[in-house]
Amino acid sequence: NRFGEWTVKPTYDDAFEFNEGLALVKINSVGYGFINTKGEEVIKPVFADAGSFSEGLASAKSPETGLYGFIDKTGKWVIQPKFNKAGSFSETLAPVADETGKWGYIDRTGKWVIKAQYDYALSFVQGRAKVMTKVTDPKNPRVSLLQDKMIDKKGKTVKS
Repeated sequence: NRFGEWTVKPTYDDAFEFNEGLALVKINSVGYGFINTKGEEVIKPVFADAGSFSEGLASAKSPETGLYGFIDKTGKWVIQPKFNKAGSFSETLAPVADETGKWGYIDRTGKWVIKAQYDYALSFVQGRAKVMTKVTDPKNPRVSLLQDKMIDKKGKTVKS
């Protein structure tokens, strides 16, 4: 805290900022979990990877399958792990990568809203999100570049 006193004893190998009342913590040999502002373990560190909570959900990687899904604040799967990568929910959509590594956006039920078609995708902010696609450098065909653009929540290109 601001007085230099421990609010959570240093028992984790890594700890991240609090979002929605929970902080992501890591124990190297065990996994990722979550604690509350009192330092109490709310979700056991059983995940191979995880992201912070946003809009009531957090991305989490299943240690069994190696795939990402989304959990609620009790640690229960709300969207089953079936994605290669996952970002955070923002404005009701989350960027996720399918089995081919292409990124698109899903809603809170796990349904694709914008199909997986990008090489990378960021979260929505004020109705827009930046997406990137690999293109070949016209000056050197052996080099790939990332071309970015802004899209709306329907996947349509918008001016930045």
